[in-house]
Parts: sequence; C-alpha cells; structure tokens
Amino acid sequence: VSSGRFYWMGTLFAKGYDKSCAMQSMFKEACFKGEAQVLHDSNKPVVAIAQAPSVYTVTLKGMMLGGKPARLLLGLGSDMWIAGTWDDDSLKMVQFKVTGKTTFTWMGTRIASDYDKKCLKSLTFTEACFKGENPQKNTLPVIFSARQVMFHYLLGYRTTFGGQQVTIR
Repeated sequence: VSSGRFYWMGTLFAKGYDKSCAMQSMFKEACFKGEAQVLHDSNKPVVAIAQAPSVYTVTLKGMMLGGKPARLLLGLGSDMWIAGTWDDDSLKMVQFKVTGKTTFTWMGTRIASDYDKKCLKSLTFTEACFKGENPQKNTLPVIFSARQVMFHYLLGYRTTFGGQQVTIR
C-alpha cells in the first residue's frame, strides 16, 4: 500500500515458468501461477520496498552504450536506470534518467577495471556495482527506445523474500 507496508495475499511457486515473467516490465497477472502456499511462513519474511513508479521502461533490446550493445540493465525507479557493458579490460556503466522515448538526462558514468564478477550477470547486477573511475562526463552515449508504462507501485530492487533479494527485473 506504501513503502514498507503491504497486504500479503498469497504466494505461488512455479517451476518451468515463462522467462518473460522474470522481468519487471513483462510481469503480468497471467504470470501469477504455480503451486500455492496456503499459509504465510513467518520464517520467510517479506520486506516490500515500493519504489516510485516510472513513467517509462526500457529493455536491453537495441540499447547501445558508447557504440557497443548494452548487456546489463537495472531499473532504480523514478525513471532512473543503470546500463552496463564490458570488454576484456573493464566494466562500463552509465546511470541515466529517461525523459522521453529516446531522450535522457545523464547522471553519471563509471568504468571499473577491478570489479566483482557478480556484476556481469543480470540477476546479480545491482546498484553496488556502479563504482569505479568517474570520468566526470558522458563518455558512453546511450541509445535506447523507451515505452510509456502505467504502474502504480513497483517492487523495488531491495525487496526481499525469506531473506533473499527478489530478482524480478
């Protein structure tokens, strides 16, 4: 209902789920299926962090960073995103705020030569990965195509279930 407050209505566990259901922008009511959990397990507390709703969503499809395909994308809420790519030498990331279908405000760039290998995987790419050399300017121009969305509340990336971070993106 608001950040830190929610109504638990049920839990379902699905094996062999549609992979698109694991992406925040693609998750819909039809994804909520699987084996029902009858009672809420107090040993698996849910900590729901509502993030400010975004007006736009972006995907990796067609996204470019400095002329190279983006390989990582993290939505922070409020139309804020971190996109990343890497090569043999470094992990390169840009934080930006989407302002239109193809427009954004640059917020920061980081280039890390010493980074945690977890940062190279979508499910473990977090805001904590956004560190490294700060060139103080936009050295990795972002090209993307956003679409407008109408969410009321989104689960924030810091939401946990049973002590484990929720990995829906």
